[in-house]
Amino acid sequence: MEVHHHVHDQEAPHHKKNWKNYFWEFLMLFMAVFCGFLAEYQLEHKIEKEREIQYIRSLINDLKTDKTKLDKNLIKFQRSHLMQDTAIEMLPSLESGFKFRYYKCFKAFMFYPDFIYSDATIQQLKNSGGFRLIRNQKVVDRIMNYDANVKRALINEAGLEIAMYKTSDCTIKIFNQIYLFQQLKKGVDPKQLETDGFDFLLIHDKIVLSQYANQLLYHSNLSKIVTKNMQEVKLNADELLNFLKKEYDIE
Repeated sequence: MEVHHHVHDQEAPHHKKNWKNYFWEFLMLFMAVFCGFLAEYQLEHKIEKEREIQYIRSLINDLKTDKTKLDKNLIKFQRSHLMQDTAIEMLPSLESGFKFRYYKCFKAFMFYPDFIYSDATIQQLKNSGGFRLIRNQKVVDRIMNYDANVKRALINEAGLEIAMYKTSDCTIKIFNQIYLFQQLKKGVDPKQLETDGFDFLLIHDKIVLSQYANQLLYHSNLSKIVTKNMQEVKLNADELLNFLKKEYDIE
């Protein structure tokens, strides 16, 4: 008689897992996930730190550009002030005829060295949420303070542009510029016009001339205010530049 054996009788008995086995499996899985999270966090932190440094380096370059522009503009403003003061002092003498020196100095009322703000990095920080990458609140405060100082200075500069156009409008009513233009076009030396006693004025009314002098004085004083503003911006740029280099150990 043939004997049949059950299959399960030939297999090794199963080892039943206890709570310790489940605990260690859970712990190993948890540690794997946690370590992965830490690695990802560290990587993200490193990337954000690198982006912060990139922003700061870019801002430092912007500040250097601003300083270069301001240095050049301040020199031009100082020269312009001397010329404007001379023109205002000479204004009464024009009643006796054209003055070549006045002609040279008056040009200072017809232009001003405008400041083009290098704010590309600050705009990026504002618009892309880049300020969140800067964890030092003192750095953020100083950057925002510099931006505010520049904006205030530019408001007065815009006022200077308006004053320049108003001075120009008044000038065409006071001086015989078309005749002067015609003589210069012919190649006549402006000094010769002074020698010939060319009457440069269209109006000899003392009240009108006094009002014109007041406009020139207002224009000149506003120009000096803008100059002072730009000096303060330059000082602020120097301070911020040195602060950022020190905080981030950048040369």
